[in-house]
Amino acid sequence: MFQNLKKGSLVYVFDNREKPKYYTAVVKDVSAPYFPPLKQGQFTPAQQFINITIDGNEPWGVPLLADIVSKDGLTVASSREGLKPTIIEAQQLSRDIVESYPRHKANLETYDEILLQLDPEAARTKELEAENRELRNLLAGINERLSKIPTTEELKNLTKTETPAKTK
Repeated sequence: MFQNLKKGSLVYVFDNREKPKYYTAVVKDVSAPYFPPLKQGQFTPAQQFINITIDGNEPWGVPLLADIVSKDGLTVASSREGLKPTIIEAQQLSRDIVESYPRHKANLETYDEILLQLDPEAARTKELEAENRELRNLLAGINERLSKIPTTEELKNLTKTETPAKTK
């Protein structure tokens, strides 16, 4: 529990903000327990908190009686075992996203079709763009073939035959 933390205590951190990483950190500072300000209409104080500061992070208010706390992709726990459910949950979320890729990719085409049904002008524009692409490709092919046709000068040079030097 966080209530047992002191300056120099180790905590276990799972950082899932960018590339997931796990590390241990040393608590640099622990504040005295406090009650957060009461919200409007609240008659009893909420649970007690302490502020902890760990390497590379700002002071963080955590519930005094908690073992684990998460905020914006950063999870701090008082034990390694406390991180396992968070890591398993993040792993499952990534697995679900990867496995749903084909369905979402297919959905993109369906969304396009629906939008074209809703906006016939956009459908006509899309058809014209496809036709323009085909015409551009056709012209590029014609230009490539034309560039391979020899010029008149090149043809003259090919037909010129040099007379061999006479030997005596």
